[in-house]
Amino acid sequence: MTKKNSLFQMLCKKYRPLLLLFTLTTACSPALIVHEDFNPTANFGRYRTYNWLSTDIAGLDYQLDNRELINRSVRAAIQSELLKRGMDTDTDSPDILVAYYVAVGGEQRMDSDNASTMAYGFTGIPNFKDTYSEGTLIIDLVEASTNELVWRGWAEGEVNLDNLQEAQITRAVIKVLAQYPPGTPGR
Repeated sequence: MTKKNSLFQMLCKKYRPLLLLFTLTTACSPALIVHEDFNPTANFGRYRTYNWLSTDIAGLDYQLDNRELINRSVRAAIQSELLKRGMDTDTDSPDILVAYYVAVGGEQRMDSDNASTMAYGFTGIPNFKDTYSEGTLIIDLVEASTNELVWRGWAEGEVNLDNLQEAQITRAVIKVLAQYPPGTPGR
């Protein structure tokens, strides 16, 4: 065994608990999976204005005190992202209509077993229980003149309803609209 390998093994033994904790922490962080679908014949370069399609937040089958806050956060984030892409609001003659849907359901529960070990002075991982729901955010862009759906982006991931924050909503909108317009270099 070389000196370099033995030093590496010694460091791995010494910092094994921290590596384990880091791995578990990053593995348990909520993942956001993003998708898109679009009409390949649509001319996305000509869309410069938008207006809101009237929608309601769908799939909220639980009592949510901050429903209006979620609605406001989603709208503000979409508006900000579309503005970054050079699009302005036009209530009279928009190029596209924007609709969005937020659905939450399928409550999941994650429990840890106390994976206790006394090796290397590490006393284990404390038990924890976490309840989360599967959430979906869908953003649709509809060509106003034809009423045809030209682009859809959506994100799916874990939602902790007890601690839902505007930053999480904004992050989801940014990730979805990072795909728009399709074929944008550097995405």
